[in-house]
Amino acid sequence: MKRIVTQLLAAAGLAAGACGVAQAHTDLNIGLSLGTPVYTRPAPVYAAPQPVITVTAAGATATIVAITIAVITAMSAAGTAMTAIGATTTAAAAATMATAVAVGAIEPAPARPGLAED
Repeated sequence: MKRIVTQLLAAAGLAAGACGVAQAHTDLNIGLSLGTPVYTRPAPVYAAPQPVITVTAAGATATIVAITIAVITAMSAAGTAMTAIGATTTAAAAATMATAVAVGAIEPAPARPGLAED
């Protein structure tokens, strides 16, 4: 009796498992083959090589000379502008001081020994 009950329980468990598996796999796949599958190689991918930059000695020298001339010209123009600004500022300051002395707003600076008079 014990053996029959065990077999019935085992059979019921297998039947329930088979039903669960059948319900889980509801899709139907039918494979049709028309021969062996053919492998096609994907198209190769090539990376472009890095460009080669060729610099000749004459080209490098000409470039360096051109840059040097441009820098010297810019510095010369800046120096000329600074000199003009300095001269204008000095002239304006001298005129302002002369006017202030002339109207009596300030006393003229005493002469200092060792300095040349202008």
